[in-house]
Amino acid sequence: MQSDIDLLVELEKTVDLFQFISIKLTLEKILNKKVDLISSKGIFPYIKLLIEKDKILIYEK
Repeated sequence: MQSDIDLLVELEKTVDLFQFISIKLTLEKILNKKVDLISSKGIFPYIKLLIEKDKILIYEK
């Protein structure tokens, strides 16, 4: 795995730490890249503003 992929996720339901890590590992396997996964509920508002200006929406329900 070379470069990484940064993903901000908004999950419909609460997941525990083991489920969250499982999602991360599954994405890494599928994408064959290191994935940095963060929940939109788990970041400081200032950091979220920085992310918002650069983010690209890849899926919306």
